[in-house]
Amino acid sequence: SSLTGSLRNGEADNLSLDNSLLADKLAKSRRRFQGGELEGIKEDLGRMLTKRKVLICLDDVWRVEDAKWFIFDPKQGGNDHGTSPVDDLGQAPYRVLITTRVPSLLSPTIAQEVFVRIFSEHEAVKLLLFAAGRRMYGGKSSPVFQQARVIVKGCGNSPLAVRVAGGMLRSSNRNWTLRSPTWTALLSQCKTSLEEASRIRSFQNSVGRIVDLSFVTVQDLSVRTVLRRCFVAFAMSFSDNEWVKVGKGIPKPVVLKLFEAVEEGIGAAAVKVPPETLLAMLETMNLLEKARHGVKAHSSTAEEDDSKDDEDADDDGDSETPRAAPSTLETPCYVMHESIRHLAEDMATRPSSSFIPPIDDYTSFSAEIEREMKSQDGLGAGWSAPLRSAAKYLAQTLMQKKEGMEEYQFHRLVISSLIGVSSAKSRIPSVAAALQDNRDSLESLAGGDRVEAYIAAHMPNHLIRAKMLGMAGELLSDESYISRRVAALGTVEATRRQVADLVELRREVAKVASENKAAAASGSEPKTPDLRPSTPKNTGGNDTPPASPLVSPSMEPNFAEDVDLSAPLFVEKEDVDIGAVQRDASRRIVDEVYRVVDLSNNSADSLNMAICLSTVGEGLIKSRQPREAMLRLEEAVGIYRGILGPYHIDVARALNSVARALSRLSESRVALLKFAEASRIFEACNATRHFDSIANSQSMASLLVDVGDWSKAEAKYEDVISLRKAVYGDASLQAAKTINDYAVVLAKHSRMDQALRQYEAAKQIYEALISDEASLSLTAQLDGKDASSKRGFDLSLINLNIASIKSKKGDAAGAIECYEKGVGGLEKYLLELQAQATEDGSNTARINSTKRHLVSAMGRIGSLKLKQGDHTGALKAYTGLLGLVDADSPLPSRTEKAKALVKCATIYRQRDTAEDNDLAISHLREALDMYTNIHGQNHKDTRAIEASLRQWQAQSTNGGEEAI
Repeated sequence: SSLTGSLRNGEADNLSLDNSLLADKLAKSRRRFQGGELEGIKEDLGRMLTKRKVLICLDDVWRVEDAKWFIFDPKQGGNDHGTSPVDDLGQAPYRVLITTRVPSLLSPTIAQEVFVRIFSEHEAVKLLLFAAGRRMYGGKSSPVFQQARVIVKGCGNSPLAVRVAGGMLRSSNRNWTLRSPTWTALLSQCKTSLEEASRIRSFQNSVGRIVDLSFVTVQDLSVRTVLRRCFVAFAMSFSDNEWVKVGKGIPKPVVLKLFEAVEEGIGAAAVKVPPETLLAMLETMNLLEKARHGVKAHSSTAEEDDSKDDEDADDDGDSETPRAAPSTLETPCYVMHESIRHLAEDMATRPSSSFIPPIDDYTSFSAEIEREMKSQDGLGAGWSAPLRSAAKYLAQTLMQKKEGMEEYQFHRLVISSLIGVSSAKSRIPSVAAALQDNRDSLESLAGGDRVEAYIAAHMPNHLIRAKMLGMAGELLSDESYISRRVAALGTVEATRRQVADLVELRREVAKVASENKAAAASGSEPKTPDLRPSTPKNTGGNDTPPASPLVSPSMEPNFAEDVDLSAPLFVEKEDVDIGAVQRDASRRIVDEVYRVVDLSNNSADSLNMAICLSTVGEGLIKSRQPREAMLRLEEAVGIYRGILGPYHIDVARALNSVARALSRLSESRVALLKFAEASRIFEACNATRHFDSIANSQSMASLLVDVGDWSKAEAKYEDVISLRKAVYGDASLQAAKTINDYAVVLAKHSRMDQALRQYEAAKQIYEALISDEASLSLTAQLDGKDASSKRGFDLSLINLNIASIKSKKGDAAGAIECYEKGVGGLEKYLLELQAQATEDGSNTARINSTKRHLVSAMGRIGSLKLKQGDHTGALKAYTGLLGLVDADSPLPSRTEKAKALVKCATIYRQRDTAEDNDLAISHLREALDMYTNIHGQNHKDTRAIEASLRQWQAQSTNGGEEAI
């Protein structure tokens, strides 16, 4: 019976059984999609939940992209047993509750939006005092309430800013009063923030100013400096960390090791503060907080403890009850609020070595900032000793850069802290060896098991992000590290991370190679980070050796002034043989899993072994090593069959992966047999509508085309299109994409008439989707504005493909019409991309790709119009093309521009007016420069253009005779 029926009839036993079956299905789904497609995972989960009374809660959602994976389309709830899908989202028994700060995050057609009011003034004041360790006395007429009102207004009534303000008060003086310096400074800044908000009509800067003031209220300048650095280092080092993203947090021992390394950057004259104290200060200031995800025992927060202390003190007169000891059941982990992290990332761009904030008209504590700047005077007296640690390297680097530190430098600092380098080690040839040497000292730490787990999970990623790619490859191939990884994380998780790190390493190696190739072509320096950063010019004339990027912390009080710091601490390899690294690392992780699992019977270990082999195989396919992938996947198929039987969906998925590997090895006939076997198993499992089953059929259809079996290929493609329409709808984006893919395959094999029909069918669906957004499926509506723009881009490409086919068939007018539609869509998409362009260049690749399509299409329009005798239309197309190409454009685009310049010159010359002749010569001269740059001076086209240019110039000088 269904879960809803159990609830309605009160059948407790059936409810328990149903929940048990659901849990079993979820567990199988998790196992099934290890390393699988997210779309497949979503569909599988949706089939389980859309018919059940389930409440899914998504808290603090900022992007639709994050929420859409848990919002299922009820129209896709049908299965192969004939269960009909729900027609309307409102009829579905499951519900999703989303909390967000973003208005209109989802369309009104799919979501009911409920606005929650902001803090009232009274609530904000209570939060401020609670965060500051006090309770509100005296009511609304009391002085503390009146002044607190100004503070919370200056914070924009933001709970985050109010909590930070309260943390600042509590950290500066537990027994603060209205005359305390921190309270008066906070009150002054909030009054100034109110003035700023009235001027700019926003409180967008209020939180940042409160955070800066929190550090300024720390009186000891060396403590203030190291505290700011620790704050920024945590944010930058762990901004993309998976444990932070999922709320698990960074283990306390790891944070302490990082803070200890940061503190080594302070001069010997400064008073050292224990890392535990620094961490406690940041937590009290509400800039860091303990992670609550997965906590097995409750431990009260600092605010709760302070509040309890207040209550007990009130009851007992002037006595205070000691705080309850924190839970010892597990090591605490720490996270940082996302908004606070963004502020810290902005602080990292400041030119000051201590991240001192700049002064403007709305900085009430400018005098204290000036005092801090003067006291340091560059690196300051306490900073003048030779660099002893990575932190001091960072400090000196900051003095050279206009915009602070780069992210990779923070990751190097984390690596330095985790491997435990000492002053005795002047050069570290191997991070893997250093980790092994430091293993015993890490295990002896309190919470050493969490440090070990962190190193096992994240050290390769830190190396990759630190741009130490050779070290990352060596570590991923190291047998000792792989053994530690499997022991700390378990077989499946260790394999997943190993494969993910290898894929990421391969991507970064390819990126660096591409950048260096481009740099070599342009004659500039390689873009890889220099392990020996430049040193500021010495005005005294003496050459100062550059600082090491990761100099080990000195443990001796008398550090030698003449230590050579010019050599990098880590001996990094210049070249990375990523193929060898991939093969060795994959083989060793498989060997290690085989070593630790029990294959004596059909145990869970055996299934884990199959999952690991499948994960490694998928990773090798992504890394373009199909032969190695095929071997691993064949092993996985054998284990799956032995444990689960011959007809199981996991067997089918593994066979599909084997077939894909075989097809990349050009073993098409064998691959077809594997695809067909997988298809039979999917059918036997009643899973023909599953994402993986449809993808398997489409891969099989494409391969049938490649081997020339057109009758079977057409039948298979028709089956795939029918399945897409049955699952997603007749006018769905998924169906349109499959039809378009079929058209591309047909055109590739010169079946133009069939390709044209399929392109027209796909175009019709795209146009319907774009013209009637309200009729889109739930999934399409969730994709939002970006996906709508992408659909317009896809339609433009379809129009260009149709135009190309019509041009080949001699339909010039139809081709021009489709080309112009495609160009119009591409121009609109390009404007949207340029409007969204960010400083980090995240849209650069898409902008360049769109420009390439535009240049090619406009060139074709010009050629076709020239053939029709429409010189004005051709000139318009060619001149539009010229503005899209610059010196950094790819070679095909520059070649197209050079040809367009010649065509423009020819058209201007034929008009035979003085102005047009000048334009013709100008365009031809520019074309000559481009041809010379592209083909060289001795190329026949270059010589022909040069001769024509001389002739035109001579004719222009001699009275403008008619050009040849």
